[in-house]
Amino acid sequence: MGLLAGLFVGLLVGLAVGYRVGASRSQPSRPATPSRASKIDLADLEMRAKVRGAFDLAAVVDRLGKIDSRVRGLGASDSSGRLIELFDATAASCVRAYDLNDAARKLTTRESKDKVLAEQRQLVAEASTAIDAIEHGVDRIQAAAATAGAADDAEALGELNRALDRQLDVARRVDQRMAELEGRAKGDLSHHERYVTGG
Repeated sequence: MGLLAGLFVGLLVGLAVGYRVGASRSQPSRPATPSRASKIDLADLEMRAKVRGAFDLAAVVDRLGKIDSRVRGLGASDSSGRLIELFDATAASCVRAYDLNDAARKLTTRESKDKVLAEQRQLVAEASTAIDAIEHGVDRIQAAAATAGAADDAEALGELNRALDRQLDVARRVDQRMAELEGRAKGDLSHHERYVTGG
């Protein structure tokens, strides 16, 4: 394995660590209203994305922040529970996308930078699609609450739950894809370390 490839996978390992501590690292110095269970400060994340020039990510984080209070205001139900889970997964994907963007800035070769940025763009696109689903879900739940007892509400909410389950499956596959990428990076780094040390 070449030295540059080793440095690239080393950065990916750093992303794995960075993601796991991302929530605590992103705590601002000013009071903030945390989002759901993830405790990710979306306003801080949006600002940092703008500073780094990741304007596509900043726009997605801004959208997520704007629906936070709407998601929080929903009553307890199967649908709202799914929405909260999807919200948290989307916030975590945004943190990962930020870390990928940050890692790309540190890479010197175009090939390595392009690989990382391609993964970052995919995460941003998937987060945007998830936000579409969350916004639609909030609208459906609020509409059902306004017409409580209507016969078609139960059917509509059933369809919503199935749609949210599909979106959650996508979010879980994204998480699995990132975990596998990080796992491969760790394995490659171990091989690289043995090569460098002669082990």
